[in-house]
Amino acid sequence: MFVRSDHRVRALAPWLCAALVLTACGDDFTPPEDLAPKPSEYQPGRVGLVSLLSGGGGVEASLYERPDPLAPEVRVVEGECTLYTRPDEGSCVPVCGPGVCTPANQCVEVPRPASAGVITVTGLRQGLRFQPRPGGYELDTPPPVELFDPGASIRVIAAGADLPAFSAQLSGVPPLEVAFDTITLRGDRATRLIWTAAGVGRVSLEISIARPGAPLSAMLLCEADDNGSLTIPATIAGRLRAPLEGEAVRGTIARLERSVITTAAGPIEIVAGSRLVVAVEQR
Repeated sequence: MFVRSDHRVRALAPWLCAALVLTACGDDFTPPEDLAPKPSEYQPGRVGLVSLLSGGGGVEASLYERPDPLAPEVRVVEGECTLYTRPDEGSCVPVCGPGVCTPANQCVEVPRPASAGVITVTGLRQGLRFQPRPGGYELDTPPPVELFDPGASIRVIAAGADLPAFSAQLSGVPPLEVAFDTITLRGDRATRLIWTAAGVGRVSLEISIARPGAPLSAMLLCEADDNGSLTIPATIAGRLRAPLEGEAVRGTIARLERSVITTAAGPIEIVAGSRLVVAVEQR
């Protein structure tokens, strides 16, 4: 079976309160459904990701036989932002061997890497091929620093193997330019982020908490149309916990297009965009 997706993320301009700058929106007004912020199409329960993000470390392909049994879950949604946390493991008796204990106290094997065959990417400044290996996908050659030109027609094609063949069409977005290098999250007032709008794709902010090399334990994800601003409400910013000992906070903001492909095993997410790493302060 060959799965094809030409889905491109496009949405109406998100609704924002009139008193937007450094103030939280009131709770006594509900925007009309057609003006409400568009939900993110980020897939926490995905089985695969093909990431084509300029900005260093953003080019990868990973596919698994099934979703992570402890995939992040939605805890709070407010405005353009969603707070995800990884569920705590259960207390299985006897202790699970190589698997994990779910919150329902069931031992489940950790998903193994899967293959959809060679994944070919065209339309970039340099074509890429992700080769399936026993431990996951690897690139044939290092990617260029600048992956694509604005407006480039990017095509991702997987030949098919354990997972079905699939393809997706995305467009290259202009480089993201922001007016900040540090994001300050406050529990007493909203934070407004400003960037140079291009009017294409979406702008996605990810603030994640995790131990090095481990799955994320919490993430604040905010997404908006590429109209030049995004607001993080104070109430949801205040609910992102501080990192524990050994954990680190990482912030990235990206202008991107996203395609989501549905398979029997679970969704495969494909993104192409321009990403920047930003510092994060919690107060």
